[in-house]
Amino acid sequence: MSDSQFVIPVHGAESIADYAPGSLHPVHIGDKFCDGRYTVVNKLGHGRSSTIWHVLDTQTNTYAALKIAASARSSTTRREIAVQQHLQARFDAADPGSKYVVRMLDHFVHEGPNGNHQCIVEEALGPSLAADNSCFTDGRPVLDAVHSRAAQLVLGLRYLHKRDVVHGDPHLANILLCIPDTEAGSNHRRLMRSPPNKAFHGAPPSPHRPDYYTSSSVSTPACTKTHIARSSIRPSVRTDVWALAVLLHCLASGGAAPFAFTVDECLAWMAHHLGHFSPILWRMWPNRDKFFDRNGQLRLDLDEEDDMYVPPTLLGTRVDTIMPVDGAERKVFELLLRQMFRYEEAGLFTTNDVVDSAWVKDYCLPALI
Repeated sequence: MSDSQFVIPVHGAESIADYAPGSLHPVHIGDKFCDGRYTVVNKLGHGRSSTIWHVLDTQTNTYAALKIAASARSSTTRREIAVQQHLQARFDAADPGSKYVVRMLDHFVHEGPNGNHQCIVEEALGPSLAADNSCFTDGRPVLDAVHSRAAQLVLGLRYLHKRDVVHGDPHLANILLCIPDTEAGSNHRRLMRSPPNKAFHGAPPSPHRPDYYTSSSVSTPACTKTHIARSSIRPSVRTDVWALAVLLHCLASGGAAPFAFTVDECLAWMAHHLGHFSPILWRMWPNRDKFFDRNGQLRLDLDEEDDMYVPPTLLGTRVDTIMPVDGAERKVFELLLRQMFRYEEAGLFTTNDVVDSAWVKDYCLPALI
């Protein structure tokens, strides 16, 4: 009988199958790392190839986040460390964007039963924007919170670009909330007092996996700042600016992307609202005739039930709740997104341009004061 037949899945925890040679390191509450400097007190979360833990730094008597990468991902994590070191060398506290990019505090290699694991110690942050609901009232975005968080995202991404670093994958789950200094101590104490969420997986004992699951104990605190977490996906300034435009729409709409979910609907939305692709790319799209007639005009007989729906406006209807259709802010917001959603290299819109845009200057930056 295989071990998988014993496993009891636990919501909010990684799969027990991820614990094997070459994969995740088994961690228990109370474990110590880096010659005893860091003591695990709780769990903050997990990703596709790492786990993140709330640790006490016994040298500084402060709390931090310890990211432990799967041993097979060591080369990727080393690249992340190299980027962090580059950012440390070019750190500028006078740049307002510096407050919104997470900083590495330490790094080391830990040897365990599943291999050698690259470990990164960073500031302990809160949940991601994808999990946060603190800027919503009755399910609708609060405009002041949208403005503030948009300004922080734009300034943080510009900070990276000014240092020749691109993110590569900015989306709601990659933007973490920062616990305010006035609440950080109480939040750390709350995590210390809260018993870790332990659950037994039912698999036979093995040195390659933990004795029990630990699911994340992080809830959404009253967070006021966002921090940009980096990605290892092959990046460019163009993809960063495009993804930032999607993020801004998500903030303004309560999490909804500006386009539909299927690939064909997304391409149709782009072609209809942003203009047709180059002739070569247009011919490479096999299902274009389902959406457009021979003259390149959007067909009027599209059926939403057949995944052939194209929203009638660039901005989703959920944006209407905070930006009336005929309002001045909506006009400059839509103009900004159109400038960021560009196919061509010529006239590339940069994060400097985004910061200087009317929407960011007139509506978002004042919300930081």
